[in-house]
Amino acid sequence: MRRLEGVAHLQELIAAGFSRYQVAAMMRQGQLLRPRIGWYVAPWHSPDVVRAVRVGGRLTCVSAAASYGLPVPPDPRVHVCLPRNASRLRASSDGRRVAAGQDRSVVWHWSDTAGQRFRVDLVEALREASTCVPAGWFVGMVDAGRRPDGGPPLLPAESLEELRSLMPRDKRGLLGRSDPAAESVLESLMRVGLEDAGVFAETQVVLGSFRVDFLLDGWLVIECDGGRHHSGPVEFERDRRRDAALSRLGYRVLRFSYRQIVEDWEGVIRTVRSVLSGGGRAARIRHASVRDGVSS
Repeated sequence: MRRLEGVAHLQELIAAGFSRYQVAAMMRQGQLLRPRIGWYVAPWHSPDVVRAVRVGGRLTCVSAAASYGLPVPPDPRVHVCLPRNASRLRASSDGRRVAAGQDRSVVWHWSDTAGQRFRVDLVEALREASTCVPAGWFVGMVDAGRRPDGGPPLLPAESLEELRSLMPRDKRGLLGRSDPAAESVLESLMRVGLEDAGVFAETQVVLGSFRVDFLLDGWLVIECDGGRHHSGPVEFERDRRRDAALSRLGYRVLRFSYRQIVEDWEGVIRTVRSVLSGGGRAARIRHASVRDGVSS
């Protein structure tokens, strides 16, 4: 099953030397799952892979991107790629026959692109996502793919160029807004949202002994609080000490949570504009090596 990427047809298992009785026994013991007649999935695959195989396709778009480890917008639906000539469609829950669009838990994508047995390749997943998710989320996905994170990036320069060549022309400009220096998808969403709102922000600015996510107008600091780095009591206290120190230096600090940025962006931008309109004074300490601009 590992050689077959965790997805196999019964005839492939028989060709590998297993009898029908052995396959049935492995299924009863939980060593194999059978999403649809004749098709088997290894139990270490995610439920989305099982759903995609039951439908008769492979993961694509945000479902495939998530399987590669990229951040994606909240979506309970599974995005499935099927061949353009596919006609016998099935529901992702029980395998019954359905028409395209009838199963609301599935987003259907039609493509004959190559890829792995259970998902399309990352470039194809991002190409599909470019027309399926909001601009900020797409840019955040590309940012994450370009970020090294201690190893080679998922989306190296050559893959980025391939993606550019395959994307619709009206979406290619989004790649120019990508910045692999963004440390989280929240920073990407904030950056793109501020850009769209016409608010200029400097990113990853060093202020004294601190580095902040965003600096606006030379005095307003914006920090994005993701759950992973800001959820515990130790992190909470550290952030408050940091805010107090920045305040003593003359900076105003605004913090926004994942929920605010993702679910209440209008409230976030209203707050930012309101604080900016109130004005502020230049802060006293500013490190010389500041990265100007919002994208690379």
